[in-house]
Amino acid sequence: MFQRNAIMMAALKIALILMSLVEASSEGIKSDFVLLKTQYTFPGNASTCERAEWRKKNASTYVTIASYQNQICTTKNGYHEEFTCKENHLLLNSAKYTDQEVYVFVCDEVETPLRLDVLYALNVYAAVMDNITKRRDVDP
Repeated sequence: MFQRNAIMMAALKIALILMSLVEASSEGIKSDFVLLKTQYTFPGNASTCERAEWRKKNASTYVTIASYQNQICTTKNGYHEEFTCKENHLLLNSAKYTDQEVYVFVCDEVETPLRLDVLYALNVYAAVMDNITKRRDVDP
């Protein structure tokens, strides 16, 4: 019973991800993913820009996370622990489900949107014994 529920939950998660990818692609937005509790480097190199910003969609508006000007990248107040500027890129320090959102990189007024999905990775253990393969999901 537990294994059937785990399989159904995994299938539901995949379906939700596919739905968000279809939604994002229908809007012309590039999509990417990060695993839960791992670091993510956003695309968009600010070194080619006179002025750049990284924004996160918050309800129906966008909030500026970090900005780049005069070769200096700074994160905005309230985002110092979650995001870091490194080598002209924006880094998400440790992905959480609440980070799953649309982000925009603005380079000299040219906007490049990105839909970021946060995925939960299952540790899978497989062993072959007597021509039977056993599969076991292991919680992280």
